[in-house]
Amino acid sequence: MSKAYTWSELQHHNKTEDLFIVVRGSVYDVTKFQHEHPGGPEFLLDQGGGDVTELFEDAGHSEEARSILKKLKIGVVEGKANDTEETSSRENIGGLAGFGSRRHTITAFFFIVLGLLFHYYYQNHNKMLPAWRELLLAPN
Repeated sequence: MSKAYTWSELQHHNKTEDLFIVVRGSVYDVTKFQHEHPGGPEFLLDQGGGDVTELFEDAGHSEEARSILKKLKIGVVEGKANDTEETSSRENIGGLAGFGSRRHTITAFFFIVLGLLFHYYYQNHNKMLPAWRELLLAPN
């Protein structure tokens, strides 16, 4: 039978020598795996003790990664993430971290739109420049 962890217990498992994560309500000990993680140990340390379900799913992990994760399962989490004020703030931090991948997409989209606007402006600006010169510099 799996051990049941509370969110307050999990928040203490966020160190290099003691690192747990939660995915879909299951608790995983990734202490020994952190140096093998493609995102590096820092990524797992940043998320240590928290729910990484959204990040895990957004990353599109392979079947091999999912089978590795199954081997690291040590228990389940009790209750919801927002049962305590501490956990709620921890979840908000995790939510911001999850937003990182979307933030890059939004930033890229913003710069593409900005580039198109500049292109449009300069194309039309060069076409209209002679007309403006004639209008502004023409004698009355």
